[in-house]
Amino acid sequence: MRKITSLSPPPIGSNYSCIDRKTAFNIKAINKFKRIAAAIALSLCAAPEKASAACAPTPADDVTTICDASSVQTTTLGNGPGLNNVIIDVLPSARIDTGELSAISLDSGSVITLQENAEVKNNANGTAGTGNWGAGQNTIEFNSNTVLTINQGAQVLAQGTAGSGSAIFIRTFGNTIFNHGTIQSVNSPTILLGGNTTSLVSTIDNYGIISATSPENIVIESEGNNIELINRPGGVIIGSIKLGVLGPNNIVIEAGSTLDSEYIDASLVEKGSSFVLRDGDAGTPPVVNTITTNILNFTRIFKSGYSTWLITSPIVVGTSLYVTNGTLALSGDNTYTGGTFINGGTLAALAAGAFSPNSAYIIAAPGAMDLNGFSQTIASVDNAGGINLNGANAGTVLTVTGDYTGNNGRLNFNAKLSDDASQSERLIVEGNTSGDTQVTVNNVGGSGAQTLDGIELIRVEGASNGEFTQSGRIVAGAYDYTLARGTDANAANWYLNSSLTPSEPIPDPHPDPGDMVERPEDSSYGVNLAAANTLFAAGRDTRSVLTTYIDPITGQQQTTSLWMANIGGHNRSRDDSGQLRTQSNRYVLQLGGDVGQWSSNDIDSFRLGVMAGYGNAKSTTVSQVSGYRAKGSVNGYSVGLYGTWYADAAGHDGLYVDGWTQYGWFDNEVNGQDLGEQDYKSKGFTASLETGYAFTIGANPAKNAIYYIEPQAQAIWMDVKADDLTEANGTRVTGEGDGNIQTRLGVKAFMNAYSERDKNRDRLFQPFVEANWIHNSKDFGATLNGVTISQDGAANIGELKIGVNGQLNKNFNLWGSVGQQVGNKGYSDTAGMLGLKYLF
Repeated sequence: MRKITSLSPPPIGSNYSCIDRKTAFNIKAINKFKRIAAAIALSLCAAPEKASAACAPTPADDVTTICDASSVQTTTLGNGPGLNNVIIDVLPSARIDTGELSAISLDSGSVITLQENAEVKNNANGTAGTGNWGAGQNTIEFNSNTVLTINQGAQVLAQGTAGSGSAIFIRTFGNTIFNHGTIQSVNSPTILLGGNTTSLVSTIDNYGIISATSPENIVIESEGNNIELINRPGGVIIGSIKLGVLGPNNIVIEAGSTLDSEYIDASLVEKGSSFVLRDGDAGTPPVVNTITTNILNFTRIFKSGYSTWLITSPIVVGTSLYVTNGTLALSGDNTYTGGTFINGGTLAALAAGAFSPNSAYIIAAPGAMDLNGFSQTIASVDNAGGINLNGANAGTVLTVTGDYTGNNGRLNFNAKLSDDASQSERLIVEGNTSGDTQVTVNNVGGSGAQTLDGIELIRVEGASNGEFTQSGRIVAGAYDYTLARGTDANAANWYLNSSLTPSEPIPDPHPDPGDMVERPEDSSYGVNLAAANTLFAAGRDTRSVLTTYIDPITGQQQTTSLWMANIGGHNRSRDDSGQLRTQSNRYVLQLGGDVGQWSSNDIDSFRLGVMAGYGNAKSTTVSQVSGYRAKGSVNGYSVGLYGTWYADAAGHDGLYVDGWTQYGWFDNEVNGQDLGEQDYKSKGFTASLETGYAFTIGANPAKNAIYYIEPQAQAIWMDVKADDLTEANGTRVTGEGDGNIQTRLGVKAFMNAYSERDKNRDRLFQPFVEANWIHNSKDFGATLNGVTISQDGAANIGELKIGVNGQLNKNFNLWGSVGQQVGNKGYSDTAGMLGLKYLF
């Protein structure tokens, strides 16, 4: 005999080889579980040769009865009590129709199989007596330890319109129904379970349809039997369910199934009942499911699996609620008094008052309670997971009539951050608080403003022993907000403040007491725009002033054409409040070459050239008040034209005029601590006009040196503009300072010299020192929600620069310089440059 160990129903249509029924189903030789598995396998076997009658032989103990489609069976199979260990196999498309009498009536230990498209029905109208089991003329009825399998397309129908007669009557315990077809009753409960004095359970495993005539009619009723009902994906149950006395009972509704019931009532159950919402078999995708059924008097409601379930009906009386995965959403007016245990997943509200005010809520990590913007009142809460108020309009209130206990859980609020009157979600605890809780606040459209007493976030009416600690940044517009306990009469409550408080670090210089806490991102935006405008802003000396050489073949003086300059720098600055300090580093590579040379009198010279560059700058801004920091970066390119005219091309004195124009485009980033990265573009033109006049002031023939002094003046127009942007927190950001005119007045002292040993070796050096006064007509900065924060100390800058230009040989020129700029309010800039030319 083949050993069958699986207890799960095999898929319809599986290819099983048939075995001798009497051998495979010796009831006395195998236990209940093996009998179930054997019965399922037998239900899929092909039929033997047809008998002359519809069902043959007549059912008897240890006998297999086969019903084929040769004709309709019109008499009852079996006589109920005392008929045990029977196999009834109703073959595909076979029909049993017994009128007002039961169709199949057995006792215990039997197996009944309806194969594809088989039909078993009756039409009891109460005129044929109470039946073999005293429970009416039921279509199929049995006592205990029996397995009924209904395959796809098969039907069990009770079509009587009067009296009692269910489609299936189960008298006692230990029975199993596997339904892939249809079970339907017109008048009585579709499946009726009788009394039971043991704890053994009868199981209904539904993949098909179990239906009463309407949702309010009884589809399944237990008069005392313990039942486990499983509605599988694709399964449909239409009608209400009434559970019996003994218990415990389990109603399991899997994702993707349909439950259309007026109510499921467990009010008579003495030992408790569970209502379980879960996913289907492994591999079943998560779906959204809705339960409109009134779930009455269940001891427990369980939600597991990753699907989302919505219960629209109220949950009342002493039920406890358990959520372990996925989302359970409630929209009814729930008043249950049992506990609510969120061990994982999310319990969500879809209406005000959806959370029972009579329940104690215990939230374990990583579970969460989500108010979804609907105010709720609950009895108490122990929070080790998360509570999300999540109102788009920031008006949600969670009221705890008892105690709040924090076990390192989280509270997430939304607020329209502005002044003290800001609209904010709130937690109100009428009892006591204890433990530790992390608090996050998300700004939803607030523009930021100065607070005085602060924005009340948490009110505690009892003993305020709990600690609520800010987690992450709380920002609005240009400002940072902080969470802090109130003072004096408000010491039990917790507030959001944007103004400086005495407990915060004192910045240097010390801001006014009424100042607000500025975000470090304010400076990062401004410093990025300053970098985009100044990275490629240089003068004539970037391209070297040693422009001539002696051609080795012709002996004539020529001018060079190709050059490259590398520039690096470090900048320090503060904002205009003194709260924010920024340091930045930059690197620039510029390449260029002459494309044309002219002279009007063989003395002067005009050169026209093209140039291109790459530059990047990275900055870090730190708030001296909050300690938060932000990082900025700029990466970009430029292309442009330059032109230089020398009155005396051969000498080094006389007038010169230099000009250039460039177009630059840049990728910018600002990354605030605990905030998302902001990416945006900037682009625009810069242009320069420079002039100077070199005077010979002396010579030292012994040292082969000539000394010069050269006053200079330069004006640079800076019009690189940054794109406007809106941060994730709603802050609108625009750049400030484009259109700046930077002017420079200075004097340069230099000498041309070579050593005696380098005479006639094509070497020439030009050391120099230069001093400048630089003025900027605008301050670079950014406006965040109408509040402008600017870079300070750069309006007037003094600069000192030293360097050398050198011709090392007839093919190679090298030049470099180091400069230091100093402004006020802590502004400084250090720059170094190294350039070269190579003559091919």
